[in-house]
Amino acid sequence: MAGAQTRATRNADGWCVRGTKVWTSNAHRSQYMIALVRSPGTADDRQRGLSQFIVDLATPGIRIQPIRGLTGDACFNEVMLDDVQLPADALVGQEGGGWAQVNAALAYERSGPERLLSSIVLVDEWLAWLRSDAAPAPEAISALGAIAAQLVVLRRLSLAVTAEFDLQLFTRRLLAWRMQYGSETFWAARRGKALLANDRLAWDFVRSVGA
Repeated sequence: MAGAQTRATRNADGWCVRGTKVWTSNAHRSQYMIALVRSPGTADDRQRGLSQFIVDLATPGIRIQPIRGLTGDACFNEVMLDDVQLPADALVGQEGGGWAQVNAALAYERSGPERLLSSIVLVDEWLAWLRSDAAPAPEAISALGAIAAQLVVLRRLSLAVTAEFDLQLFTRRLLAWRMQYGSETFWAARRGKALLANDRLAWDFVRSVGA
C-alpha cells in the first residue's frame, strides 16, 4: 500500500484523481469505494503523503474491470480512474494522514473475525448435514465443538470492540458536558456509565484518577 501511485491533485472543484487501483473487492457490485491514493509527494515517499478518499463509482472517468480467478469467480477488480473529479469533501480525515488511518482500520479488519465470519455459511450447511446424519462421526462432532468455541470467543471479542467504540464516543460527549456543566457532573455520569455497563476497566480508570 505504501507504494501507491494513483494520485489526487487538488483543484478549484475539489480533487482530480488519476491512476489505477488493483484488487478492489466487489467494486463491480458497489456504489462507493474508499481509495488510498497519493496527494502530495511522490511514490518514493512511501507512507508520507497518502490520503483516503470516498469515491462514487458512478462518477465519469471510472472503469471497473473484474479480475477472474481460475474458478471463474470475480471477487476482485481493477478500478481505473481517468481524471476523475471528486468534491472537496470526498477527503476522509486529514490530507496526508491516510497511512495512519488505514492502519487503524486494518487493526480491526484483519484481526481475525472476518476470516471466520466469511465462511459461516459453510458452517451452517455442514451443521444441517450433520443433523441429518443419524450417527455423525465423533471427529466431526469434535470439530463442530471447536468451531462453536471459537464463535463464542469471537462474539465476546466483537462485543468488546463495540463497547470500546461506544465508550470512546460517550467519553467525548462527557468531555463536552464537563466544559459546560463542570467536573462533578462529568465524573458522576462517568461513574454511572461504568457501573451500568459493568465495565471493570472503565471503573478502575475512574477510581485511578480519584473521581
